[in-house]
Amino acid sequence: MENAQKVDRGLKPEGTSRLQMAPAVLFTAVVIVFVRMYIYSDSGGTERVEFFSHYKVVFIVISALLASFVLLYRFITRSIEIKRSVFYYPIVLYVIFVVLSFVFSRYKDFAWHGWNERFEGTYVLLCYMFMLFYIINFVKSEWNVKQIIYPLAVISVILSLLGIGQYLGHDFFQTVFGQLLITPNIDIGDGDTTWRIIKEAALGGEPLFNFDASGSYQTVYNQNNVSFYLTLLIPLFILLFINERNLIKKCAWGALFILLIINLICSNSSGGFFGMFVAVITAGLVLNKRLITWWKSVVILVAITALVALCMSKTWLPEISSTITDLSGAKTTAAIPAVEDGAPPFSPSVESKYFDYIVTDKNTIHISYAGNIINITANSVDDPYNIAITDSDGNDIERENPILEIAETGELINAYGFSDPRYSGIALVPEAAEDNDVPGFKNYITVINFDSPSGAITNWPFAITDGGVFYHERLGALVPLAKIPHMGWGKNQRFGSYRGYIWSRSLPLLKDTIVIGHGADTFPIYFPQNDYVGKGLIGWDSYALVDKPHDFYLGVFINTGGLSLVCLLAIYLIYIVQSFILYRHEKYEEFCPVVGVGIFIGICGFLAAALFYDSTVSVTPMFYGLLGTGIAINMMIKTKSKGETSA
Repeated sequence: MENAQKVDRGLKPEGTSRLQMAPAVLFTAVVIVFVRMYIYSDSGGTERVEFFSHYKVVFIVISALLASFVLLYRFITRSIEIKRSVFYYPIVLYVIFVVLSFVFSRYKDFAWHGWNERFEGTYVLLCYMFMLFYIINFVKSEWNVKQIIYPLAVISVILSLLGIGQYLGHDFFQTVFGQLLITPNIDIGDGDTTWRIIKEAALGGEPLFNFDASGSYQTVYNQNNVSFYLTLLIPLFILLFINERNLIKKCAWGALFILLIINLICSNSSGGFFGMFVAVITAGLVLNKRLITWWKSVVILVAITALVALCMSKTWLPEISSTITDLSGAKTTAAIPAVEDGAPPFSPSVESKYFDYIVTDKNTIHISYAGNIINITANSVDDPYNIAITDSDGNDIERENPILEIAETGELINAYGFSDPRYSGIALVPEAAEDNDVPGFKNYITVINFDSPSGAITNWPFAITDGGVFYHERLGALVPLAKIPHMGWGKNQRFGSYRGYIWSRSLPLLKDTIVIGHGADTFPIYFPQNDYVGKGLIGWDSYALVDKPHDFYLGVFINTGGLSLVCLLAIYLIYIVQSFILYRHEKYEEFCPVVGVGIFIGICGFLAAALFYDSTVSVTPMFYGLLGTGIAINMMIKTKSKGETSA
C-alpha cells in the first residue's frame, strides 16, 4: 500500500526504477508479440523464410544487452546489490554445461545459432539464465512486480483477441494490413516488391502467406505453444481475480480469464489441458481451506469455465477422445483386400501387429513382424519370383499364391500370402521394374503390411540389384535399411500426436549425453531421420523432419546433457519446495503474495505440460521471466516475515 500511496502523491516508488526494469518487461511480456519476416539461407544454401522466431531472438538479445548495461552502470556507480540466493549455484552450473556442450559439439554453427526456424542456440540459452539472474535481483518491490504483471496482462489481451479471431477464421495475419505489417518491403527485381505482391495476391482472394489455419496460433507459430504458455498465465490471473476487491478491476481480471480460457480451448491441445489439471491439483494442495473462504469467486470461475467448455465442446471433446484412444493403443482398422474366388488363404491379423524393424543385408530382407522373423532372399536379379522365404530358424515358410484386389484402387495383383498365423498380416508382391534407368536394377519385391499402427496398408518396395537388395524410397533413391534403436511405445506410437514414436526413438539417444550434450538445438541432427520403417508404419512421409522431441526435458538432456538437466531441475525443485512451504500459511492480504502463489501454481502447470512441449523462443522467455519474478517475490515475503518476527 505504501508504494501505491507514494505513486499517487507523485513520489518516487520504492524498488528498481522503470528504466532499469525495462529489460525485464521486454523479456517477460513483450518478446512474445514479435512477428516479422526473416529471409536466411540454411546450411545447404537453400533460401528460407520464417516469421515467428528470429525477431524474438533479436529482442531476447536486446533485453539481455540492456540488462548488462544496467548492471555495468550499477557496478560503476557502486549502487549494485546482489541478493544472496541458493539459485545461483545451479544457474552457474547449467551455464557451464551449456558452454561445454557447445565447445565439444561437432556442429558448432547449429549449436550456436540453433536449428532452422527455431534459433534457440547456445547464446539464447545463456540469455535466459542471465535474464533470470537479472530479474531475481532487480524485482525488489510491489511496484516492480506490477511493472511486469500489468504489461503482461495487456499483452495477454492482445494475443487472446488475435487467437479468437484466428479460431473464428478471421486471422489478422491473413489480412492485407497484417501481412504488410509483418513483411519488409523488399525489392525482388523486375519492379516487383513484396508489398506489391501481397496486394496483388489479396486482389486474387488469397493471402500471400498462409500460416496454421487449423486453430489459434496467435504470434507463437502453432497451437501447442499457445496452450503451453497459457498454463503459466491462467492461474496467475485467476488469483488476481479472486483477491481483487475493486469491482471494476475484478471485472477486468474476470474478462481476461474468459479470454484466456477460450484461447486454451481454441488451442485444442491435450498437453495444455494436462498442465491445467496439474495446476488445479497444486492449487488445491497449497490453498486448501483458503479456497473455502473464496468460495464465491471460485464458484464464478467454475461456472464460467463450464459454460465456455460447454459452448466449445465440439472443439475439445474430439481432442480428449483422440488422446484416450491413443493411450489405449487402439488403432483404426485398415481396409481388407478382397480376393478372387472366395476367401483368402491368409487373413490380416485382428491383433495390432507391426514391423519391429527391416534390415537389408546383401540380397536378403530381414523383417521382424510382431517379434517374428521372416527372411526374404532374392536368388536372382532377373527373376523376382526366385526367392527363398524362411523364419528365424532357417525353416521355409509355406506360401500361398492369391490374387489380391487392392481395395483403394481395385487393382488385381499376384502375391504371396502366408497361412502361418505368425505372418498373417503380410503379403509379398514380386514384379518387374518399369521405366527404370538405374543400372543393374531390374525387379522389385514389394512387401505389403496390412496391420501397421497407423491403420493404413503400407507398401515397402525393395529393388533387386546387382549390388544387393535396397529399399526404393519415394524420391527414387535406393537405400539400405538398418535397425533403428527404439525403446517403449511399441503399440502406442501414435500417442500424443505421434509423440510415442518420437520418444521411442529419442530415449536411446540419452546414453550418449549423460554428462554433456551434442550442443544446443542439435536434436534434429542426432534423431534417426533415416528411420524409413518407423515413419512409414505410422503413416508419415519418409522425408518428414523431426526437429524437436516434443518433451522439454528430453530436449535438454540430448542438447546440453543430462547434468545440465539436473541443474535446471534443481532450480525448479528448490523453487517449488520453497514456494509450497511459503504459501501454505500465507494470508494473501497483499498484492505480492497473491501474484507469487499465482506464478507458483502456473509454473507447476507449465512444468507438467513441458512433458509434451518443447522449449521455444516464443514461450520460454515468459517462463523464465515469471520464474525470476516468483523467486524475487518469495525473497521479499521471507524478508518481510523475518522483519515482523524480529520486531
